[in-house]
Amino acid sequence: MTLDKTGWLSILTGGAVAAAGAGLAYLAELSTGGTFGKLGPLAAAVLAVLANTLRKALLSNTVAPAAPPAAAPAIELTNQPTAAAPDPPSPKSPF
Repeated sequence: MTLDKTGWLSILTGGAVAAAGAGLAYLAELSTGGTFGKLGPLAAAVLAVLANTLRKALLSNTVAPAAPPAAAPAIELTNQPTAAAPDPPSPKSPF
């Protein structure tokens, strides 16, 4: 399997978002003095989604707009007649 620069960047971004979610879960436990207990992984996942949503909201104004679609190729029209297909042979009449 080979990855280009975009693939590696996507993997690193996903890892950073997951780490941010885990970090937010840790900070939430630290600030409240309690723990999430068995729901810790779920809390980390929910907070990772929140971190990704915030990341996309903050970056949405800095992303360049998509390029407009390419124009369709022009069709050249001429006044010259085209060659007509020959008529099929007619069946011979028995009369």
